[in-house]
Amino acid sequence: KIASINAIGNKATATEKELRRTLEIAHEYLLRGFKFLPVDIYESEPVLFKICAEENALRMPFRAIAGLGDIAGPEIVAERSISPFATVEDLSFRCKKLSATVINDLKAHGALGKMPESAQTVLFDM
Repeated sequence: KIASINAIGNKATATEKELRRTLEIAHEYLLRGFKFLPVDIYESEPVLFKICAEENALRMPFRAIAGLGDIAGPEIVAERSISPFATVEDLSFRCKKLSATVINDLKAHGALGKMPESAQTVLFDM
């Protein structure tokens, strides 16, 4: 992606230039042996990266997921400090700012771990 933005030259938009800068920083970080940890519903912060010194890594913030950031991120942090989320339904109920799309994105990124969809049990699973 960096090469494709460089190929555009002076015609690159401000957004593309900022993306190139971010990618260059991330590349440098990886070259130095550091890692990026994925978004985690219990570990990530709303906007800032979280330093995980023992793992030589940075935990991605909620903002790294499209549509999740300045409003919904702090709501997740506030609710998780009260009690853990029992299910995806519980997360959705307690965090009103999370849309179904963002919850699906959290699932797709593995941020919810093995959190069950609901507290309902299926008769045939017993």
